[in-house]
Amino acid sequence: MLKSHEKNTIFILDGLDEVLLEEQHEIINILYKKLYGKATIVVFCRTGLFELREEERRQLFGIPMKHDFCDKRNSHIGVTSQDNKRQFLIKFVSETIVDNIIESLSSQLDLFDSPLFLMLIPIILEDDEHIGQFTTKTDLYKKLFNSVVKHNYVKRGLDIDTDFDLFSYHQTTNAVQECISEFGMLSVQKIVKNALRFESDNLTREIYELRFFDQQERNVVL
Repeated sequence: MLKSHEKNTIFILDGLDEVLLEEQHEIINILYKKLYGKATIVVFCRTGLFELREEERRQLFGIPMKHDFCDKRNSHIGVTSQDNKRQFLIKFVSETIVDNIIESLSSQLDLFDSPLFLMLIPIILEDDEHIGQFTTKTDLYKKLFNSVVKHNYVKRGLDIDTDFDLFSYHQTTNAVQECISEFGMLSVQKIVKNALRFESDNLTREIYELRFFDQQERNVVL
């Protein structure tokens, strides 16, 4: 069927950066036009994260291949200009504070080229009116997780320290850290058994309340 309708075929490859090397051979052959060369291919992956090293190209093809894919037409690399970031944020945050946000993040704006990362800024602002400084994406994720936890505790009418830090471990752990740690161990067991369905119990309900699950069902699926 593909051979008969090659010119009218579109391959949609989602999450290409998540494909293991040993599973890439046929996909790479398509991207390099070794298979179905007349078809159209649309690829979705995180920018810059799917790139074959020379030894990988040799392993897959047995011969050196050019660095880039064949006939690449368009590549969307996110919201890169400061003005575009500003216009994006105005949709979610009051225009009066957008300029302050841009100024505060001036040295880290490249961390927010992704529209998803830009959408995280309003969540952080709910917790702290000062956006703060981020030198790495890890710092951003830490701030985001702390903001989400505190937001949900306040929303549920529960007490939580204003300086709560999920990632700060001293001699004793707090209830949230213990809950996350316990769920982490459960998740590892599920992954090992390839059984990613979580029964509804006190632990998974608490994780859901923290908004670390997308949906709540009788059996919660991650």
